Amino acid sequence: MFKRSGKKSGISTKQHSAARIRQRRMIAIALATLVSAVALLWLVLRKNDPVVPYTWRDFEQAFERGDDDRMIAMYDELRLFRADLISTDRSSVQSVITETDQLIKRVEEKVALRGKALLSEAAKGESWTPKETYRMARYVPIATPPFFEHIHAVIADYLEGNVDESTIVRFADNVVKILPFRQEFGTFFSDKSTMTAARELIDKVLKSGVDKNREEQLTLLDGILNNKTFKTVKPLIHYVHDKMMEVKRVYYGELMPEIRDHMYHEQTYDAEQKIKRLIRWFSEDEELLSYYAVCKEVNPERVIFWRDPVEHLSLKPLIADPDRAFDGDVFQPAADRDLVMISELERALDVLYQKDYVLINERSLVNEKGQLCHVPVPEGKKPLVLVLEDFYSSGPRTESGIAHRLELNDEGQLIGVVLDLDGTERRDRSFTAIGVIEAFVERHPDFSFNGARGTIALVGQFGLFGYPMAQVQDLAWQYNAKNQGSEGIKPVSSDYEENRNVVTAILDALHRKNWNIASGSYHRISVPFSSEKDLLEDFMMWERWIKPHTGDVWAFYYPFGEHAELYPKRTAILKEHGLILQCGYGPTPYWHQSDGYLYVSRVLLSGYNLRHAKASGLDRLMSSNVILDTGARR
Repeated sequence: MFKRSGKKSGISTKQHSAARIRQRRMIAIALATLVSAVALLWLVLRKNDPVVPYTWRDFEQAFERGDDDRMIAMYDELRLFRADLISTDRSSVQSVITETDQLIKRVEEKVALRGKALLSEAAKGESWTPKETYRMARYVPIATPPFFEHIHAVIADYLEGNVDESTIVRFADNVVKILPFRQEFGTFFSDKSTMTAARELIDKVLKSGVDKNREEQLTLLDGILNNKTFKTVKPLIHYVHDKMMEVKRVYYGELMPEIRDHMYHEQTYDAEQKIKRLIRWFSEDEELLSYYAVCKEVNPERVIFWRDPVEHLSLKPLIADPDRAFDGDVFQPAADRDLVMISELERALDVLYQKDYVLINERSLVNEKGQLCHVPVPEGKKPLVLVLEDFYSSGPRTESGIAHRLELNDEGQLIGVVLDLDGTERRDRSFTAIGVIEAFVERHPDFSFNGARGTIALVGQFGLFGYPMAQVQDLAWQYNAKNQGSEGIKPVSSDYEENRNVVTAILDALHRKNWNIASGSYHRISVPFSSEKDLLEDFMMWERWIKPHTGDVWAFYYPFGEHAELYPKRTAILKEHGLILQCGYGPTPYWHQSDGYLYVSRVLLSGYNLRHAKASGLDRLMSSNVILDTGARR
């Protein structure tokens, strides 16, 4: 065996290493060449990209020197540069366009600011120097819209009385020296009599606005637009158009929520009156047109204004269970004397309907100052106010067959709950006069005008609708029940918070159906036979326990049908508490305008009055032999 020599092997290794080094150098050179070529290409391409000719600093220096000619020359060049960029479709130019647009905008804003400063000085009555006039003339092509807007604002101030005559004349002297201003505003500034006449008309518009008489405002403005004298006075027409838009927005914002609320409550007569006012100015408003179509369909063709006293028919809570009411107990005589049954109320409503009576909203009888208003009524109909007086629940009333309390059913309708002797509860819509009246109106929609229902005069000492809302009412219920021999009948619950929630829901449901809430006093107080101190204390209790739920009430139904016209201090107390309509019993329909309130009479639908219809005055409305259910009254 021969031993291999290591010398040749070492030489071969060195050769391979040198080759690899040469290869790497060649790759590096190739990469460097490629990078250089790309860089060179980029530089070539960039060299052809446009460059914004000026910077903001260039313009700042011109402004600082007051060199308007230089500034405008640069601005014009910048605008031409921007125009040339439109034909360039390379994406790389987009950043230049953005930069140019931003610079142009900045220059225009600066010019507008400086020009408006000159206009502001002129609006104070200062005269421009020739240099300032020249500057404004040069500025106008750059910032025309803001300058026009500023001048329009000065004219508006003049028309609205905020700039005097001499000042506007000096302002006009400055402005008309500038050709574009003279072309735009010369028709206004060139004739002092036109300026004065326009100002007088706008003064009327503004005075109507103070009174919130939008219709008059818009009519006056529309008259200016159609006045031949002013048709060519562009600045005035510009002001009037703007003012009309402003008043229209306000008018729409004031009336449209009321119209929607009227439509929601089926008060279509009230809605139509407001729609007619608004639709003149919004003739293409789809919502208005749809409401108007509904009103025209359901409202009577002719409506008159009733000028005679309006009949008020009242009743106390219904006898829902005649067997309980006429069971020979101690409560039967009062029930027979004061109350009517479901069947009797239904007959009475039918008679009234046949005699062309129509329900009206009692609130329409009196304005906010307590003054009598003549109410709208469908032609051929007679107005009627239904009053549910002395409205409260108690143990003795439950013993008289009256609903123990009210509830809402699944349809949101008010129902009465009768509590039987064995503790069983029965529920029906007809167990309360509210339900009976609602059902009758559903069968005879024309029995209600403008969505009217009736007025409920609440008594608060035992709570509302059968629900004590505080311990003081719970204790009053229990004391009354014990004192009257019905101590076994308890209020529905002593969970006062839950009771308050139920009462709120009931009041909301009544409001939706246009029932008015009135006061029958907190303690069912006899006003003529109580002291003024007692009366004030009664109001304190009402305001503490009832008002938080009912809100303000405006009508007072004297308990027991009494009235206090011979006690002016007491009626004044009622009036001072916002009770601008007061009502007691009377054998004839009657009203009397007193100081700050209206007094009206009412007649009670009751067993006694049905038997003595002539003496009570009930005979003018209905015949007792048609209404009285003698079979059930034993």
